[in-house]
Amino acid sequence: MNLYFLVEGEQTERKVYRAWLGHVFPHLKEARTIEQVESDCFFILAGYGQPGYQKRIQNAVADILAHGKIDHFFICVDAETDTLAEKVSEVYACLPAQAINIINYHIIVHNCCIETWFLGHRKILRRNPESSRLREFKEFYDVGQQDPELMECHPAYGFKAQFHLEYLKEMLREQNVQYTKAFPRHVVDQVYLRALVERYTQTSHLQSFGRLFTLWQEMGGIF
Repeated sequence: MNLYFLVEGEQTERKVYRAWLGHVFPHLKEARTIEQVESDCFFILAGYGQPGYQKRIQNAVADILAHGKIDHFFICVDAETDTLAEKVSEVYACLPAQAINIINYHIIVHNCCIETWFLGHRKILRRNPESSRLREFKEFYDVGQQDPELMECHPAYGFKAQFHLEYLKEMLREQNVQYTKAFPRHVVDQVYLRALVERYTQTSHLQSFGRLFTLWQEMGGIF
């Protein structure tokens, strides 16, 4: 089984997906180029944000059709202010018509960003945070009890994705973990991934993450 991943971001998504694939599909090895894909491989290409990733979808499809050894093509993007349906439609529109019935593709939308998923670890957010900033965030929206994917933007922040990122950084800081886009650290661990799976399977939360989990489980992934 060979997997091709086109991820929207430049750093975080590539590191997270690489680590998670290692946990879930330990028999797969990473190919650094699509030409290196032979058997039981995964390849990850960074889309470098919008609008560049849209052009890269078309280039990726061309590579996959030319190479001929990819079983699953994952396109992983942030919803940000769009609904899941709007983002899926946007991505679908970028797929060349001749490839839709040939390539086994999967559109994975982080709702609203990949950090939103990371907010789903219920044991990370303390019941009584020491940080006044984190207490303010929790009073605005308690991600330990409420679905992180439904959290809107705090009035003090201009963009929802930026607020979700700041909430995560503050939440992890109280656990003595410094999160940055370049060094996501703790969230790539297998125990963190399992906590997100548990959150999804035990509640109705993290539906967009649940799509990825369900697909990987159907493909024989180990959780």
